[in-house]
Amino acid sequence: MNETKYAYIFLGSLLLNNFVWELTDLFDQLMVLPNVVALIALSAVVTKTAKAGEEAWKKSRK
Repeated sequence: MNETKYAYIFLGSLLLNNFVWELTDLFDQLMVLPNVVALIALSAVVTKTAKAGEEAWKKSRK
C-alpha cells in the first residue's frame, strides 16, 4: 500500500500540474457513479420510510 502511495507522489511530481488536476477531477466524478447506483437502488426504500415517518409525525401532532 505504501509503495503505491509513493509511486503516485513521484508520478504526480513528474506530470504537468493541469494534468494532475484533471485526473483529480476525473476520479472525483468517477466516485459519483456508485453513489448514484445506490440512490437508484434504494429509492423505493427511502420513499417508503419517508412516507411512514411523515404519517407517524402527523399522528403525533393530533
